[in-house]
Amino acid sequence: MDGSGADGATAAAIYFATLYPWVYQSGDLSAWNAMSGDTCKFCASVAASVAESVRGGETNTGGDITIASSRVAEPSNGYFTVELHVTTAPSATRNSSGEVTGENQGSDSVLTLALSTKGNRWMVDGVDAKDVEK
Repeated sequence: MDGSGADGATAAAIYFATLYPWVYQSGDLSAWNAMSGDTCKFCASVAASVAESVRGGETNTGGDITIASSRVAEPSNGYFTVELHVTTAPSATRNSSGEVTGENQGSDSVLTLALSTKGNRWMVDGVDAKDVEK
């Protein structure tokens, strides 16, 4: 993630994608928020969902992400576009009593991330997620 070119953008996108299950599992949004750009609606939605989950005493397990492949496009208008094909493991949400209140069977998705740099940091300015059939 130290580089400002295509390799850095790809590494930043992969890191950000793998943060997704971690923020739900831990409730810690510090790394997520540090990389979330002001224009990223997906980023803000995830942060709000995690905060609500924490306030409600919920716990989340599973949902780890495996990156199957990545592709980066050269910058356009100051943004790198990185496409990630990811597999998300099954996950479960439990309420404060430990009862399962939600389950996800896992999925295969394509994430398209728009990234830019702010100073020497990568920022995620937008995310588009599309499920693909297994």
